[in-house]
Amino acid sequence: MAYLLELNTDRRCFLNPHHSFGRLAYAVDTLISGSKISKHHAIIEWQNDCWQIRDLSRNGTWLNQTKLAHNTRYPLHCGDKIYYAKPEYGVFCVVDLGAPCDLLLPTKTKSPDSTDLPDPIRLAQYHFLPNEENPEMVLFIDYQRKQWFVERLDWTDEAPIALYENDTIEFAKNTWQLKLNRQAQTTELLDSPALDLAQLDFIFELSLDEEQTHMKVQTPDENIDFKVRIHHYLILNLARYKAADAMAGLDSQQQGWIYPEQLMKDIGVDYSHLNIQVHRARKQLIDTLNINDAQSFVERQAGRLRLGASQFKIIKGEQLECALPPGENAGD
Repeated sequence: MAYLLELNTDRRCFLNPHHSFGRLAYAVDTLISGSKISKHHAIIEWQNDCWQIRDLSRNGTWLNQTKLAHNTRYPLHCGDKIYYAKPEYGVFCVVDLGAPCDLLLPTKTKSPDSTDLPDPIRLAQYHFLPNEENPEMVLFIDYQRKQWFVERLDWTDEAPIALYENDTIEFAKNTWQLKLNRQAQTTELLDSPALDLAQLDFIFELSLDEEQTHMKVQTPDENIDFKVRIHHYLILNLARYKAADAMAGLDSQQQGWIYPEQLMKDIGVDYSHLNIQVHRARKQLIDTLNINDAQSFVERQAGRLRLGASQFKIIKGEQLECALPPGENAGD
């Protein structure tokens, strides 16, 4: 979350991976006004896993009172002070040198008794906002489409809304603006080979009183314990509907679709809590595994939803209740 602080205004300048400074409005990332400032005066950019500054001007760029050689890269360090041509045009202090990332930037507060803005939010792949305990919405990126989406938990419309650069959303009495890093999005998970849902086998171990649902996932290379979570019972019920439709001979594309009202009745929650559990199930999967089609773990279509996984077993007590594909047994 790299940024500079303009010392005379306390304005934070969040850095793009290739960030330009100068007096040519609409053509630079940060506008510096002054007769000695060049149209494109300097560049700060992310190179070789560090931030570097490069002077492009006629009248010079200073780093800690040292004038930079023209068009030469210099590494930046926290606490460095930068000014362009003359310190009267503003002195910038390097505060943070984190790697480029997508951000939610606070733009204004809706609270009448507050003038301070909260800190920006560094975006990972999946977020409950403002927090997971009391979420108002979820924000997530679909890596297959390279697109951010937002979905309010009280919306009954099934389709999340796509977000683009500089789009705004509101939560926690603030307006937030999406700032993209303009690089190919990467995460630590993407360093490992990606899997498809079809490669995963889900095992649900349900207690006889149906109070606890323990989920495990078998990948081609390992078995992963997802432990006992409340949202696993929701996924288990979706699996039951899909298995029942398979046993009834429905085509795979028609299997498992259920209206949320029926599911809400099955597990005893309202629409908002149903939606929260859906997103918590997706987030747990995304946080644990690198899945190409993770958003399809719970699919939505025409006001209905279903489990996207195609291989699973439900074991209640010690007995196999159902499985997909049919004919699987508890010992497999």
